[in-house]
Amino acid sequence: AMREAETPKIILPEKFLLLEPTIQDVRDYVPLCLASDLLSVDIETGWGQITSVGFATDAAHAICIPLVDMRKPNKSYWSVDEEVEVWGLIKQVMESDTPKLGQNFGMYDAFWFIEKMGIETRNVLHDTRLLHHALYPELPKDLEFLGANYTQQGAWKSWAKRKTDKKDD
Repeated sequence: AMREAETPKIILPEKFLLLEPTIQDVRDYVPLCLASDLLSVDIETGWGQITSVGFATDAAHAICIPLVDMRKPNKSYWSVDEEVEVWGLIKQVMESDTPKLGQNFGMYDAFWFIEKMGIETRNVLHDTRLLHHALYPELPKDLEFLGANYTQQGAWKSWAKRKTDKKDD
């Protein structure tokens, strides 16, 4: 609040997020993931499957790799061959020695990777949910709360509420 009070204009940090990548975008992003000092990883789930995988190489650059696309008749974002390749690229990143962090990663995301896709996550350095809970056990520990309190982005999940029949995350 003090920082924002110093100027009448609120300037949010610029973000570069690939939301609907091509297969070449994913191929090009993997080396950035592997070279990252600390890679942020997040999944979304629904209907008993991983619906997207997100990687952020720093606070300003990220890619969301969709796997489900409700706009398409077969509900898949990729062709069969592309999806096989995409999962191979995701596996390469997740099984690399690149240090990783995530929100509720050990209790949720890592389980989904190994249980649903046979991907063993290596070198998870931090779980933001557990770190926050260890410091402030009395406070909420969901990602929306953490994002609203630790970043300038605010509670982004409440920006666009969509009703779906999604059953998981």
